[in-house]
Amino acid sequence: MKVAAMDLGTNSFLCLIAEVCGEEVIPVEDHIEIVRLGENVQRTGAFSKGALERAEACLKNFKKQIEQASVEKIAAVATSAARDASNGAELLKIGQNLSIPIDIIEGEKEAEYTFNGVLSGKNKNKEIVVVDIGGGSTEFAYYEKKQIRVTSLNLGCVRHTEKYLDVEKNSAEQLKKFYEIVQEELARIETPKVKEVVAVAGTPTTLACVKRGKPFDPSWAEDSELTVKDLREMEKQFASTSLEERKRILGMEPKRADVILSGTIILRMVTEKFGFRSVRVSTRGVRYGLALAQGGTK
Repeated sequence: MKVAAMDLGTNSFLCLIAEVCGEEVIPVEDHIEIVRLGENVQRTGAFSKGALERAEACLKNFKKQIEQASVEKIAAVATSAARDASNGAELLKIGQNLSIPIDIIEGEKEAEYTFNGVLSGKNKNKEIVVVDIGGGSTEFAYYEKKQIRVTSLNLGCVRHTEKYLDVEKNSAEQLKKFYEIVQEELARIETPKVKEVVAVAGTPTTLACVKRGKPFDPSWAEDSELTVKDLREMEKQFASTSLEERKRILGMEPKRADVILSGTIILRMVTEKFGFRSVRVSTRGVRYGLALAQGGTK
């Protein structure tokens, strides 16, 4: 079955057009746009007019791609920013006008979709904890006692950059405070017995491309590895450079350069929290799990 599955996140909108065959999702097209839907939601509690306009423009573009692909089912989910915004109904209205059904899902459902999405390719190893570092929240999912256990924290690269960090250079005092805040949040989660940490979303994908030292190409990042040493080195680099300098780093997605420091810190501290020296990168996130659900296997 050919389906279209959209992940409307705080920072990025993603649209996967794929064939669902049993428990496998075979991508046909995969589109991503950085919309920054959650811009200033932390401060104002609502979507701005500009953010909604960007969302509408992006969804119109996705709709064109979907119509050309002749899919059988369409589904879209909105996550952290939509959960927080008082005017989330405005996003749903945009979807209705475009005949794109949008559900605002809780963090636990987001984590479940992500976990299933990671397993929708060739790797079926369930002895992992999947970490999804989003713009507004971070989700954790792992398999225990024949079911998926999930946790969601309001810990995100957009949310925490806006609240605690500068997009330019940060002082040692600012970084020290940020480490303490992340550590306090991570103290709330359990450390399951797993064999590997798998990270999804834009932060690990971008970091994998930066490590490679070649122009940004998300397709290359699947199944790549980031060590804690890699993360510390990139963290140091991002903290000591200006926004414009970060944008010019080989492998960097320029529209993510302003929030990459917070995302890197979160990923590094999560990896250490679980007691691992490295993390595996997956480009299969919420949209893959949602595609599976549309195909009727999850």
